[in-house]
Amino acid sequence: MKHLITTALLLVSAVMAAQHLKVSGTHFGQGVDSKKWSNTTSQEKTSATFKSFTGETYVAFVSDKDLDLKLDYELRLSEGEADVVFSGNGTEDHLAKLHVDNDGKGKAQRSKTVHLKAGVEYRLVFRGERSKGIFVCNWSESSTIGNE
Repeated sequence: MKHLITTALLLVSAVMAAQHLKVSGTHFGQGVDSKKWSNTTSQEKTSATFKSFTGETYVAFVSDKDLDLKLDYELRLSEGEADVVFSGNGTEDHLAKLHVDNDGKGKAQRSKTVHLKAGVEYRLVFRGERSKGIFVCNWSESSTIGNE
């Protein structure tokens, strides 16, 4: 039993030490009608469904140390247009820009690793124009010690 408790405490300590990223959101831009947007956001993921959504939402990230953040995301549309951007520290990186094509569907599914500086707010921004569909993004952090 003592060995089991020690192992559990070590695992909890390792998990707590690895959590350098603070996530908040989903935040909505001024004047956005959030009734056409439904989502869940945790420390590792955001997922949303939306109908006839026009506006901007974002999830904010702040790390207490420099790190690389891997984003695995999927955007699927059946109507309208959408743009997904990762921004912060004076940069803006377009992850997915999508419009519904001739067959009535649009899809982007990719992975991207971005570098975060400690103490700087970064945003994963979703912009929609009469858009209907889903957006899902999972993220995981890795240390940049020795890679700076």
